[in-house]
Amino acid sequence: MLFDVERPGALLHALGAVWVTSTRANQVVKLNPWDGKVLGSYPVGHQPAAMVSDGEHLWVANSGSNSLMK
Repeated sequence: MLFDVERPGALLHALGAVWVTSTRANQVVKLNPWDGKVLGSYPVGHQPAAMVSDGEHLWVANSGSNSLMK
């Protein structure tokens, strides 16, 4: 199965979804893990590079803007 995400970076399976950073679009894309349908996209800082979940929230490290977002 192919998931279409522009310039994918970090990948995380958490909170019932697959999350992928789009480093060119400066966003995180939420995908349905079963069919790849886009469930949402969320703006983040410049060049999102890493993600982690604490079980309730998603945290994104943005290397281009030296920031961390929840």
